[in-house]
Amino acid sequence: MILRKKLMRKLYQLYPYYLAKKNHDFVGVMLSTKKEEINNIVLCLDLDEEVYNLLDKDVDLIITHHPFLYGKSKVQILKNDPLKKSLYDKLSNRGIGVISMHTNFDEAKDGMNDVLSLLLNLNDVYAPNKFPMMRIGYLPNKMDIETFIKYVKEKLNVNYALLENYGKTNIEKVAIIGGGGSSYYQVALEENADIFVSSDASHHIRRDICNHHFNYLEIPHEVERVFMKKMKEVLLKIDDTLNIQIIDHEKEVKVY
Repeated sequence: MILRKKLMRKLYQLYPYYLAKKNHDFVGVMLSTKKEEINNIVLCLDLDEEVYNLLDKDVDLIITHHPFLYGKSKVQILKNDPLKKSLYDKLSNRGIGVISMHTNFDEAKDGMNDVLSLLLNLNDVYAPNKFPMMRIGYLPNKMDIETFIKYVKEKLNVNYALLENYGKTNIEKVAIIGGGGSSYYQVALEENADIFVSSDASHHIRRDICNHHFNYLEIPHEVERVFMKKMKEVLLKIDDTLNIQIIDHEKEVKVY
């Protein structure tokens, strides 16, 4: 058991609120709770009806990666999205709080992109000044691009990768952003990375990468499920008596 205010303070010391990209991202308390003591926590990428149906009986707090309420106005979100409003009301009636740790978790030390860099065994990892959410580091060994694709799929446990192969044929210096970071490819290019790994590239971004003679590897956005394992480790370091339930219900697209 931990006091709610103490837990929030500890989390924001590790993943500061000011790191969130405030022009489009709103993190923190999505649904407040009057519970002073926190015992049972649920972790998930996105909070939806499927997660709600899998909740244990006694849940005090849900921590999501992607914001449960994504937008500037909670009133407008709940007014325009009846499914979210229904879920919000059910959670509120049960006294379950919801907080979201999104781009602040992505950028912070020991957050999303440090975890992904560690999984890829990158060395000499750093965050570029122009976009410190990105991580750039060096593979243990240089490898050809086809071998690199297999390596990424295995290390990050994803079922597909889409390659824009317009740059170097051998890969050593890697830039990565978990989630939809494809539009920041120019930062990776300026840092002389051999390839940029991220998700959700539009047609126009792919064409720009082509025209810059660069390499881009698109992986599923769901690679961010590493959030849940990492957050569980963090929470248990804060208080090892917490009961933590992970709900990993999101499926990657099927590849035929």
